[in-house]
Amino acid sequence: MKRVFISGTGNVGRNLIRLIQQYNTGVRITGLENRRGMISGDHLTNNDVDNFLKNPEKFGKNRERAEYDIFVDLRTASRDGRMELESYISEFQKGKNVVTANKSGLANYWPEIFQSCENENGNILYEATVAGGLPIFSTLRASCGYFKVRS
Repeated sequence: MKRVFISGTGNVGRNLIRLIQQYNTGVRITGLENRRGMISGDHLTNNDVDNFLKNPEKFGKNRERAEYDIFVDLRTASRDGRMELESYISEFQKGKNVVTANKSGLANYWPEIFQSCENENGNILYEATVAGGLPIFSTLRASCGYFKVRS
């Protein structure tokens, strides 16, 4: 069972949470945070998660996180990517893996992020989206088979 900490509970975050709750995915949510609050615990129930999504302010911004394996970054992108760079490096140093839909850090600090990932033996997974959420790379890969991008 993989334990995830999800940062960002907007539309993408809420849909991911719904999918994890709805299907037996082998993934357990052990923490959620957004700008207004945070909830964390080894045994969060669907009810705990739903209550957090309805009223995150009630939970405060406690920075103690329950154990997790994967940091999922679904936050609003920063302007310069610095927030993401610092966050990902910190996660790698703690032995965590990162999954992100956030392009700002990758666009602005690709070499630094991947060097840190490699130095700490971490993993980072990412996906670019267009057209209001269509995952372009995996869609092309699945639809077109092998192809070579030239520029």
